[in-house]
Amino acid sequence: MHGPSLGPSHSESLKAATSLITARCDHEKALSADDCIMDVIGKNNSEHFFVATQQADLRKRILKIPGVSEHLWLSWPGLPALFESSSGA
Repeated sequence: MHGPSLGPSHSESLKAATSLITARCDHEKALSADDCIMDVIGKNNSEHFFVATQQADLRKRILKIPGVSEHLWLSWPGLPALFESSSGA
């Protein structure tokens, strides 16, 4: 089974993506969205979360977490994806 517009070549990617869980905020006291995301990720991202954001400040904070060294930038519309690595490799 595959998504109608993806075709069979992407069916495994679709299956993997639909198996991901979404983290939920359970803070009793209101936090900013950035602070909530950082709290859910924790000090070392032990749950291996993927975070999608357009916020440059949040990206900078996330990249300070040990073990988080690569991120993906997607250009829109019709521009190719650009992969960056903060490790310099």
